[in-house]
Amino acid sequence: MSNTEVIDRAWKLLDSQEFGRLEEVLAPHCEFRMGSQVFRGIAEFRAMCEGWWAAFPDLHHEVTAQHEAGNAYACELSMAGTHTGTMRTPQGDLPATGKKIRFLSCDYVTVEKGKIVTWHAYPDLPGLMAQLQ
Repeated sequence: MSNTEVIDRAWKLLDSQEFGRLEEVLAPHCEFRMGSQVFRGIAEFRAMCEGWWAAFPDLHHEVTAQHEAGNAYACELSMAGTHTGTMRTPQGDLPATGKKIRFLSCDYVTVEKGKIVTWHAYPDLPGLMAQLQ
């Protein structure tokens, strides 16, 4: 399975909220980074995802560009959803606004033996937060 296929599978599991199946695509020792936040292992990654989908139950991704080289995969993507639940942030909870959002991200992922080992996400969080005001 190519890195692209592994990541495509991960997006499908995330967008369908099948968080209990993440071990199919994540290495047990995986690391996810987004800004200053670091999540280690499948349980922490799952909890982070559950938090996003609790705030945006219809959250979905659209990969607009991707590149694979060796064990590395990089993509540009757009994420969209509706803020109908509490969003937990390092600065505190943000109650639901009911607003529809769309924001961009660039992600860099490494894959070993068909499993995601590292996933570094660089989303436009300031752009997202501006839409929620």
